[in-house]
Amino acid sequence: EHAYAILAESLLSQNKLPQAVETLNVIRTKRGLLPLSTNIAKVELEQEFLQEMYREFFTENGHRFYTLKRLNQLSQIKEVKPNWKEYNSLFPIPEKQLLINTNLNPQNNGY
Repeated sequence: EHAYAILAESLLSQNKLPQAVETLNVIRTKRGLLPLSTNIAKVELEQEFLQEMYREFFTENGHRFYTLKRLNQLSQIKEVKPNWKEYNSLFPIPEKQLLINTNLNPQNNGY
């Protein structure tokens, strides 16, 4: 089902909404859920996609973080992590790498 998720996200980002709905419905029907309507708005489809990915990959290391980051939805993390800071959306650049390559400076904000 991971391949269907990748395909659905790709179609969604290309604004191929009917195909994205069709692909997402494959995942939904396997779970016994009702299929989504093909005339769903993009914003609603994006939220449905995020919900499906949350249910599908909730225990896989960091999968939700990266999905939210790709879709510019990291602000949703604040709902479950009240101490979330905006700088957490970027990882720190390792100190060793900064010493080797000074072009990587400055360090990401917050680190």
